[in-house]
Amino acid sequence: MKNLKSVLSLVVVALCILTFSSGCTSKSSDEAALDTETVTEQPFFARAYREIQIPPGFEFDQKHSVFVETKSFRGGILQFSGRREINSVAEFFKNNMPKHQWERQYIGTGVPMVQAYIKESKTCMIKISESTMNTHVIIYVSDTADESSVDPLSGQ
Repeated sequence: MKNLKSVLSLVVVALCILTFSSGCTSKSSDEAALDTETVTEQPFFARAYREIQIPPGFEFDQKHSVFVETKSFRGGILQFSGRREINSVAEFFKNNMPKHQWERQYIGTGVPMVQAYIKESKTCMIKISESTMNTHVIIYVSDTADESSVDPLSGQ
């Protein structure tokens, strides 16, 4: 009976180790998975802004996202979560945004990582951060106001 308890304890410990270690991958394999040339799982695009490609393995977080479209404004805050290494996610956006005609304006290297892009009449800021188990991507995107719009600092 005591041997059976020992064997069961070992099996439980082994299963726990396998479960928790299965989410851990090395940086090189994670980066390879995000390389669009070698990815078998096709990245997807943010719904309203089809020219913003999202890395594979990220889920849209509808609860923490909002999209607004009015006569004078179109934009939103789109949040995604996944299990990828933060530097490879930042590299994914850095490599893929220009492929969709987004012009890089800023790339920060701190944590959270922030990237800013412009395109025609659109602006996009991407914030990449980590929590204990996930990497989070928050995309702030909007169509820029036309030149005839009211200056928000004028008070009118």
